[in-house]
Amino acid sequence: MYVVLGATGHVGSSVVAALGSSGGHVTAIAHDPEKAKTIQGNNVEVVIADVANEDRLHAVFRQAKRAFLLNPPASPASDTNSEELKTARSIARAVGGSDLEKVVVASSYGAQAGDGIGDLSVLYEFEQLVQGTGVPTAINRAAYYFTNLDNLLETAKEGHLSSPFPGDLVLPMVSPADLAEVAAIRLSSTNNDVGIEYVEGPADTLLRKWRKPSQTRLVFLSHYKG
Repeated sequence: MYVVLGATGHVGSSVVAALGSSGGHVTAIAHDPEKAKTIQGNNVEVVIADVANEDRLHAVFRQAKRAFLLNPPASPASDTNSEELKTARSIARAVGGSDLEKVVVASSYGAQAGDGIGDLSVLYEFEQLVQGTGVPTAINRAAYYFTNLDNLLETAKEGHLSSPFPGDLVLPMVSPADLAEVAAIRLSSTNNDVGIEYVEGPADTLLRKWRKPSQTRLVFLSHYKG
């Protein structure tokens, strides 16, 4: 049996679908009961749980063999580093002593130790904490999610694009569907398939301006498996 954290998000929901379609029994962990109603799939059981509740999470892990671990983003209104470190440590403690055979950790390009680098240091600590439990750990470091730009599409249609990136920057990007496919493969593979893998789409993405200053466009990847 598999456990999937973040089951209502872009990546987690795709992992649930990928595992469910392969015939595996999936326990989908969701925090919001309303959002949990959107979870569908064969062989899928929904469990409402807060990842900050390590005892509850530990009990769910004890019933499973393998788990997909995604540390949820904190509210932007909070001290995000502090809050995300709390949930990362809670998840890792829940993994410890759970008898899980293997876990797959969702991480990011650039994850590293350091100060003032946002979630890159949080994700690095998350990786280290989970590996420290002794459970065989596969780590998928993802390129920039193209879905992070979803909230820019409406203004882009109007000819305006507010972005932290320079217009000529070429980004390695990835689809949640592709991330889910890789996660499902590694969740199903042997315990020798551990350590860090980097996951990105088949082509980089260019975010650029047209010659007319009032016009902008997004050029997305031309192909995704999902």
